[in-house]
Amino acid sequence: MNEKKNYILRAMLDTGLIREGQAIVVGFSGGPDSLTLLTGLHLLSEERGLGLRLVAVHVNHMIRGAAADEDQRRAEEMCREMGIRCRSYVRDCPGYAAEHGMTEEEAGRQIRYGLFLETARELEKETGRCPSIAVAHNADDQSETVLFRIIRGTGVRGLSAMAPSRDIEGYDLIRPLLAVSRKDIESYIGEQGLEPCVDKTNFQDEYSRNHLRLMVIPDIEKNMNPGFRENLRRLADNARDDEDLLAAMAMEAFEKMRLADRETADLEETCEGAESREIQIDARQFADCHRALQSRICRGIFQLLAIEEGFSRNIMGEIASVAASPNPSAELDLPGGCTVRRRYDRLIFSGASERNGIGARGEVSVSVVASPDDVPSPEKGQIIAVFDLEALKKKYPDPLSALEIRNRRPGDFMDIGSGRKKIQDMFVDMKVPREYRDQVRIVAIGSEVLWILPDERMTSGPLSKKGRFSGAYKAKPGQAGAVLMLMHALSFKENVSN
Repeated sequence: MNEKKNYILRAMLDTGLIREGQAIVVGFSGGPDSLTLLTGLHLLSEERGLGLRLVAVHVNHMIRGAAADEDQRRAEEMCREMGIRCRSYVRDCPGYAAEHGMTEEEAGRQIRYGLFLETARELEKETGRCPSIAVAHNADDQSETVLFRIIRGTGVRGLSAMAPSRDIEGYDLIRPLLAVSRKDIESYIGEQGLEPCVDKTNFQDEYSRNHLRLMVIPDIEKNMNPGFRENLRRLADNARDDEDLLAAMAMEAFEKMRLADRETADLEETCEGAESREIQIDARQFADCHRALQSRICRGIFQLLAIEEGFSRNIMGEIASVAASPNPSAELDLPGGCTVRRRYDRLIFSGASERNGIGARGEVSVSVVASPDDVPSPEKGQIIAVFDLEALKKKYPDPLSALEIRNRRPGDFMDIGSGRKKIQDMFVDMKVPREYRDQVRIVAIGSEVLWILPDERMTSGPLSKKGRFSGAYKAKPGQAGAVLMLMHALSFKENVSN
């Protein structure tokens, strides 16, 4: 009976992620994986004398009704039996998903990790030590992640899948069970006589990850290669080694080509305040680099400029074209309101506040007028959008401060009159070329988009002239009350020549 327990404990210790006296916030659903993680950490603390300070966090996502409530009760009971403090939270995951225009799976993950971080900060104040956050991903989860990313499309960085440890807002997110198979976890649960909670949705194959787990991988193992899961994990390990080497080479190349820039910073440093930064590099040296290094250098610069989304192979190709262009003043808009421009032998990456933003030249100016009747007629080259300010205030207490101009982000949506629609789906319907979708500018409050701005690269459709306006908050002629007026001045960028 102790054989499997000892194997689990040894595997967790072999990761090097568990230290004596460590404070750890443990994600605890009560299912087999998280129960193995929590009991394993408890045994390491008590039987191996590591003296760990453990706090379990359970989240009831309000998705499965009474079953979720029962799982919460059982999770709290299991923690009491082990003498481990349990923080339980009840959160309306479906409501959060609808409000932010995302899937329930995405919403659940955001909610969970937000609560993990909240608990970690409280535990840090209490103990004076920076805690780790432990989650129960196992070896089979790793295999499924690699295959899922291959199917969706990925590069070397994506193939490396989940790392045993990574930083999350200054805390170490650790995965002590990442080398332990689901089969070994099930054996451990049985040998220890544990009774985990069971989420029946894990056995429904209509979910994409579940379909891989229940149908695709078992079929490949049965008919093609019984070691398929292990091969996927080995691929992830090899990809991570390659990515580490390429990242180090990219760092070295970046340091050599970097020129004096505004508020100079290392490629790895935190990008706090990076929105006002310019990063300048030698265009010729960059153009001479291998594409694999160019990609990683640009990704690092994106991080410095706080461009959180939108990096793609297409954008990378366009940046390389700017660097190699015979046009000494070629220019390209980047996601997040940033730009890259060629100035002779320099390649200059500019943060959002350098050139773009609400009220900035060539973008969008904001004003409030007394009524829709006071909105002026647009001059040549101008487009004006008006919204009912009082209607906006009912949902957003301070809409003027919350307004931002940026590129799309995951979860963005627009009210089209008949309901909400994801911006990604709207771009597909409007036939916006894939390579431009991350560069089209939008005016938004949070995840709600009020205006998709016109784009001169679109030769037909709504984005070629006035863009697309939200169906909500319409200001009607003759109505009483102030309106929010957004004025966009059209500007045509130079074409980037190859």
